[in-house]
Amino acid sequence: MADEGAASPALEGAIEGLYEDEGLRSNLSDDEANILLGWGEQQLTAAADPAAAKGAVQATIKAVNGLVGERANLDGNGLAAAIAAVVSSAGGIGDGKALAAESLKLDNATFINKLLPLLTTQASPPPSPATSNQQPDQLIQAIQAAVAKTQAVAAQASQVEAKEIAATPVRTQPPPPASHHQPSLRERLGGWLRRGRR
Repeated sequence: MADEGAASPALEGAIEGLYEDEGLRSNLSDDEANILLGWGEQQLTAAADPAAAKGAVQATIKAVNGLVGERANLDGNGLAAAIAAVVSSAGGIGDGKALAAESLKLDNATFINKLLPLLTTQASPPPSPATSNQQPDQLIQAIQAAVAKTQAVAAQASQVEAKEIAATPVRTQPPPPASHHQPSLRERLGGWLRRGRR
């Protein structure tokens, strides 16, 4: 019987695959990637069949990587929808609204640390490998749709602002009144001379 402390070749291969796939961490710094890949390693270690769970865990990590990359381009509602899509596809709990609300104040590492508990619970196994093939595309599409919606709203707001600026009348100084006549020197001297002769 094999030593229970030693990892199976299937587990070692699945974990090695996570760390070798650069596409799973393309939007992350090394520290951020280590947080996310460490979570993936825990999920694979807890799985009854690590080789079968590898695809689903990779899909979730890829979705989180994409979410972190697009997070700055999303408004609160778009980010909440993207978080909910990632959480739902991973079989996690929560909708991500609270995380989306505080997201602007968080760096990527803190954001990932707060997102990971939503993805799984102790009672829930890693996501089913049967859906892992479709998850990355669906999640990326959901994130891209949220980004597009946010950009459309921002563009519309810019157009409204430009129209308001164009409709605002420009205030200039009025020209001097046409009836205001400046007397010439001759007229001024003439008046003075006439007053002096009386």
